[in-house]
Amino acid sequence: MIASNPSVCNNSSAKSAEKKPYPQASGAGAPQKLPDHKIEVVLRTEEHAVVNEAVAALARHPAVYQCSGALVRVAVDADEQFPDAERKPKNSPTVVRLSKADIRRLLTEVATVRKWQHTRGGELMLVDAHPTDWLTEQIRDLRQYPGVRHLQAISPYPVLLPSGEIATTSGYHADVGLYITPTAGASVAVPVTPTGDEVRAAAATLLDLVADFPFQSPADRSAWLAALLTPLAWHAYCGNTPMAFVDGNANAVGKTKLMDLISIILCGAGFDPVALPETGEEMRKVLTTLSMHRVSMALFDNVKGRLDDGGLEAALTSPNWGDRALGGNTWYSGPMTTVFFGTGNNAQYSPDMGRRLLQIRLDSPDERPERRQGFRHPDLEDYARRNRSHFLSAALTILRGWHVAGRPKQDLPRWGSFEPWSAVVRQAVVFAGQPDPAAGRDDRPGAVVPEAAAMTRLLALWDNFGTSNGVTTLQIINALKVAQADPKSVPPWAVECQWAVEELCPRADSRQLGVKFRQYHRRNFGNLRLEQAGTDRTKTGLWVVKALGPAPATTAALC
Repeated sequence: MIASNPSVCNNSSAKSAEKKPYPQASGAGAPQKLPDHKIEVVLRTEEHAVVNEAVAALARHPAVYQCSGALVRVAVDADEQFPDAERKPKNSPTVVRLSKADIRRLLTEVATVRKWQHTRGGELMLVDAHPTDWLTEQIRDLRQYPGVRHLQAISPYPVLLPSGEIATTSGYHADVGLYITPTAGASVAVPVTPTGDEVRAAAATLLDLVADFPFQSPADRSAWLAALLTPLAWHAYCGNTPMAFVDGNANAVGKTKLMDLISIILCGAGFDPVALPETGEEMRKVLTTLSMHRVSMALFDNVKGRLDDGGLEAALTSPNWGDRALGGNTWYSGPMTTVFFGTGNNAQYSPDMGRRLLQIRLDSPDERPERRQGFRHPDLEDYARRNRSHFLSAALTILRGWHVAGRPKQDLPRWGSFEPWSAVVRQAVVFAGQPDPAAGRDDRPGAVVPEAAAMTRLLALWDNFGTSNGVTTLQIINALKVAQADPKSVPPWAVECQWAVEELCPRADSRQLGVKFRQYHRRNFGNLRLEQAGTDRTKTGLWVVKALGPAPATTAALC
């Protein structure tokens, strides 16, 4: 039961203090109880029938679920060693596929396995038996398990359900296929019908926690609040979730600490950070592991270089993930339930990745940020841990208050691919009296990545290549060489174009430049678009630039 808590919201009213039981999980708050009687499973030559009987028995076991074509259990013991232990927040649950030994053990808890055996007198009689290897192997490889509960996701923290109710109790919630195992150390108290004042007070409570961080703008502070609410609201919408990314202007500005506060509030401990994999293959392995084990959150910390990975981009804009299963040649396919976070310094990223990021910019004026003093909360992580119940209740109050107010909609700019997330999280943040967390997303360092800026510059100066019938990439390279033949009199446009070409292909190779042109074919850069215009007499592709609107005024002086 959730009741109002004046310590979370200071303006509690009689209406908001009404008590109402929130949805209870099956078996919530009590040890899992085995069925009172066991099913009899008789070993015989009709193996398909024996397997069906055994699966029917396992379907009655309170610890058995099916997930992505496999029988699984939820492991919540903090001392247990998990395959993905380095990729999950401390104390969070994980999904573990049942081994043959697990199946044998769990089956004998809900079924009596027997076989026919001849007595000394030659008669047949049923005697107790152990589950055989052929039975456990067939069950493990069956892929479909009628009657076994489907597990879609697990959560180590309370969540907002699609109905607007808050699920806080430990156990399996059949209506959404969710298993909740809230970590110890926090009790949640949320008004059933929070008022607008209570919602705004809850937002102020949470933002006071991060008052010492050098956010570049109020929208960045609001984006952190949205990042905190996102895992709590993940089950309330059906769609993609952007990756919250903290970008600092220097080392030691507090990027990782800012992200750790989210994990501390939700899970009771900071993230176990993950280094961004260096290759696409390694990234796919990480993503497959996260999906298989239903990891709720993951942090790619201190990203170096350029954030540009097709696998991660796909995971951020697709509800499902598929790849070759680890350690074999079988194909894995399952939901991607992980909310991603990242940090970096003056990070750069591809255009496709940039639009998938909820950017949080920290901009410190200090030469040595690590020496800064005079914090409002000197030991911030300990302060967050000691007041975890207070902050977790405040976050849920915002979501619950937005729901009971009728889910009001503000006129926010559209964010393509993330409309469902925007309809819940962005709207709830703005309802709490905060700026749009996505405001100014494209107007900050890193939002314009080098290749996009290079294409914009190159197309704006295209007329300097001299023909309206189209030019080849080789002609562009040669024209730049001619323009720069005399180092004392290089025209400004040639300097700009040379920079743009080298940004697109460092070796200034005509073939590589052609590959980039095909990649950005017909894309709008500053109201200009690159198009193919047939071929020349050597069958080499010609390129022209078409205007889609007024040209940017900033390039006029260079043309």
